[in-house]
Amino acid sequence: MTDPSVGLASTADESSFKCYMGDTGLPVSQVFADSAETPHEVYRDILLGKLQINEGMLTENVVAQQLTCDGRGLYFYSKRDDGDRSSTMEIDFLITAGYDDAAGRLRVSPVEVKSTKRYSTRSLDKFRDKFGGRVGTRYVLHPRPLVIDGDDLVRLPLYASMSLASGHVDVAVDFMDEYVDVFEELAK
Repeated sequence: MTDPSVGLASTADESSFKCYMGDTGLPVSQVFADSAETPHEVYRDILLGKLQINEGMLTENVVAQQLTCDGRGLYFYSKRDDGDRSSTMEIDFLITAGYDDAAGRLRVSPVEVKSTKRYSTRSLDKFRDKFGGRVGTRYVLHPRPLVIDGDDLVRLPLYASMSLASGHVDVAVDFMDEYVDVFEELAK
């Protein structure tokens, strides 16, 4: 993606791409392809956190599957500047959505996928600063509960990626808000 706008396909840079697999088990098998067969203990140890693997790669692949299953194209933004590292950024996915404050017109929403609980949103901030009015809600999919930061940053639990893919984030956010309220009431 060279200049993200609502017609994402029109500015796609086909000389730069990411590769995802339709089955998340396939990248795991590829990582451990040093033998003819990946032992089932490998999968167990990954799930139990006993084996170090690039979880970001797997998590991003799962989100790519969700977006693809809902018919969305997979677009990302990457800008690398070795001379000025402060302008370097990578956005995992770009989606478009209509916004009420823009008379329903489409805007580009950047999506970052995080596999750990500690992370920054520097790339999302840089993306908003660079592209301004074209940018809609910024999303982070992470292994934590829902957090809404201001007017334009929503941190969704990873399991909510399906609502992001289907364009029903508002419904998911409302549901999660009610869910939290119910549990807070029960805790009293």
